[in-house]
Amino acid sequence: ERALVEVHLVAAGEEAHAFPAKVGAVPLLHVPVLLVQYRMMAQKQEQKTNKLEWTVEPGFMFGVGEWTSTNAFTITTGVGTWLTPQLYAGAHGGAWIPTTDISTFPLFARLEYKLDGESMEGLSLQTDWGYLFSAGTGLIGIMPTYTFAPADWCNLKVGAGYNVSLDAYGSAHFIGIRIGWQLTSKKP
Repeated sequence: ERALVEVHLVAAGEEAHAFPAKVGAVPLLHVPVLLVQYRMMAQKQEQKTNKLEWTVEPGFMFGVGEWTSTNAFTITTGVGTWLTPQLYAGAHGGAWIPTTDISTFPLFARLEYKLDGESMEGLSLQTDWGYLFSAGTGLIGIMPTYTFAPADWCNLKVGAGYNVSLDAYGSAHFIGIRIGWQLTSKKP
């Protein structure tokens, strides 16, 4: 026996179904048309990812423990991309200018995970892993950040977190605050 199925396209995010066409006295079952819906959602997701983003972040760090007298102004810049709508990876560098010591120049990889799903605005967690030139130490940082999205092509990021520089002789600990601007390479 043969049966007919009607397929209706729907907008992304809406439920899609194949409606049964009666052939004789036996109707077909209600069959979801997932392929059409999946492709529409994949195209929508592609628009959010794989764009280069440039970041500029001025900030200030306060020394902790034996480093309380060492504070530093910071400026970093970097480029990266959203690997998925929730996961960012980038390469960053800049300068830390201490109020009492010589400047050092960090170079680090950043991973950022959005805790609020795929929304442009919301809370995320940034981790930095790298090296401090001039100081000759490793760098690890973790910073909860809140992102405001005043425009589709620009984000304002505000964060406060913890940085530690490590070497064979010990470590230096800092609490940091940062305000950053993140610009996408093309407007959506």
